Amino acid sequence: MFVSNDELGAKERELAARLMQWVSSDLEQAIVAVSAARAFDQEMFSRLGADLGFPAGAEAFRQVTSFSFVSPRGERWAIHLLLRRALRRVAPDVVARAHRALADYYRTVPHADAFSARLERIYHEARLDPAAGVRMWRDEMRAALDQSRYDRCRPLITLMPDIEVPSEPDAEAMAYLAAGAEIALGDHGEAQRLLDSLPAEAPYALLLRANLAFARSDFAAAQSLSEQALAKAGPGPARLPFLFRAAELCLFLGRFEEGRRWCEEGLAIVGDDGDANESARWHALLARLNFFGGDIETAKSELAQAQRALDTLPEESWDKSVEAVIRVNEAVVAEAEISATTCSSPRSCGVRPRHRSWPGTWMRPSAWPRPPSRASSGAVSLTTLLTASSPSPECGRRAVIALEG
Repeated sequence: MFVSNDELGAKERELAARLMQWVSSDLEQAIVAVSAARAFDQEMFSRLGADLGFPAGAEAFRQVTSFSFVSPRGERWAIHLLLRRALRRVAPDVVARAHRALADYYRTVPHADAFSARLERIYHEARLDPAAGVRMWRDEMRAALDQSRYDRCRPLITLMPDIEVPSEPDAEAMAYLAAGAEIALGDHGEAQRLLDSLPAEAPYALLLRANLAFARSDFAAAQSLSEQALAKAGPGPARLPFLFRAAELCLFLGRFEEGRRWCEEGLAIVGDDGDANESARWHALLARLNFFGGDIETAKSELAQAQRALDTLPEESWDKSVEAVIRVNEAVVAEAEISATTCSSPRSCGVRPRHRSWPGTWMRPSAWPRPPSRASSGAVSLTTLLTASSPSPECGRRAVIALEG
């Protein structure tokens, strides 16, 4: 049986009164203020005191953190979630001012962990303006997927329940990104649950289902879903993720010429002045298609173009999956050249595209990333190959670093 908003409000006010009855008046505003934070430390406590005008010295901090409804959270402290929710209703103006102060704090004060600071800022901005918070969350998740920073996906997913989503389209947009992230993280069950909440015949939903089938090594389903998605895709840059999935499937199905055609179409859309990571991604895939199609020289040329594209960016902005694929393919091409006198093509020597041990199945918002666990297993099994068959020890070392990092 559900309670009404009025009943809920009365219960929350009662809870707040019961828990705060032992709090002295000079600490009340401090507790209300820090209740806006998911976790706080003494520096943040002092900042809130200065911005909101309550005593925030060391003794006040000690007293606040001594209450039973305040518990340690790593190196920080957190007020019990039920009391935070109650105080949000009982003293909304003070809590809103605290959210504004904390959003500014995370925006302006340098932090050693810049991503965590951005995550907290998203939370506070979302409490003040849900639509702005959703936009910031989407931008951050896209950036994480674009750069294959899968370590950032889980914290962003964990933040989702704390964001008040203002509209159904916003919820749907977040679900698309979260589903792609879950595929990248290898949680196929959660990815399926999110996909079930999306329109079944929408192009991106079909693409994500193709990506999930691909991650599960169900190539027949992936191909069928990919073809359906591509048929529904629009023109221009919006078509890129659909083309990429189709081209990558051609690699694993041995349809190299068809895959090359999809790559050429994709590169034409990206253009010479397009996103460097995107350009590198396509050239690296085209290199693999040429390599397994028997054209080693063109494969080498495409790998060089992929690296040149990355070199236009600061190294910290490189898509790590793309870099890993370039390093691995450089090593494998070098080995193929050594064996060229006895093999007419890579495939005649028994070399095949390997779904599990070849990293580089990227599936960003435009091409969602493959589960890192599979890339990691590849890093272990390919280490000897990379160091032994690379044209130089430095090339082999870079390949191993790219895979393992």
